[in-house]
Amino acid sequence: MNPVKITVEEIKHVLPRLSRRQIVELDQRIPSAAFGRNQKGDF
Repeated sequence: MNPVKITVEEIKHVLPRLSRRQIVELDQRIPSAAFGRNQKGDF
């Protein structure tokens, strides 16, 4: 899978239009390191 670059501003624009299911799917596709999460997935 090729990485896709997206800015925080783009995410802020798109996120409100997504369903909860789409948000969960998106979250699973984003590497944990992008959110600075530890190994357990906690913030």
